[in-house]
Amino acid sequence: MLVDPLEISRNSEETFILTRGVEAIDRESKRPMAPSRCHLRKLTIGKLRGALKISMETESAFDDLNYNSNVWLMKLASNGRYLLAGTSEGGVYVWNLRTTQLTAILKEPDAEGVVMRSIGCHPTKPIIAITGGDSSIRLYEKFSEN
Repeated sequence: MLVDPLEISRNSEETFILTRGVEAIDRESKRPMAPSRCHLRKLTIGKLRGALKISMETESAFDDLNYNSNVWLMKLASNGRYLLAGTSEGGVYVWNLRTTQLTAILKEPDAEGVVMRSIGCHPTKPIIAITGGDSSIRLYEKFSEN
């Protein structure tokens, strides 16, 4: 997913993408063998002696021992400062894009086991809307940092 992290400087040949790796699943428990990880990668597209030159490097990685997800849902907050990543266990992890620190885990007790399907961020207010596979809509107006 192409993103525009406002706090990271770049030149005209650079753009950023969010990726998430595929996890190895234990056959017996059906649980991930290691925590999942999201990456912010810098994609550079330029020319070298008339030929197209493309390179990609990892700018930063975001993980937590409890972040296990088999969904690809990721979103950059409207202010470009936070990465939000949904889980299949009813939560959304929020990381500070600049420091890579986990800032919050948005999860309601009734969302246990609900796959998060969509994350929407208000363009100017600190409001996050999250929809789940159970047809629920959860609104968060603010969240406190750890």
